[in-house]
Amino acid sequence: MDTRRGISFRDSAISFAFMTGVVAVLAVGLLVLLDPRSQAFWGAKFDGLGTALRALVDQLPWFR
Repeated sequence: MDTRRGISFRDSAISFAFMTGVVAVLAVGLLVLLDPRSQAFWGAKFDGLGTALRALVDQLPWFR
């Protein structure tokens, strides 16, 4: 006997919110990739983040 149920409203709402977030992140990522000014801006931000993380790791006693 096949008693398949449909997706619940809660699961549907969670899936909708998740997919909306994924599409928004992909759209912003595409716009960043297409605009050279935003590439320079975010490249500088990530460079600063990497420098800060490297300085933090260098301060750890077991990582020398």
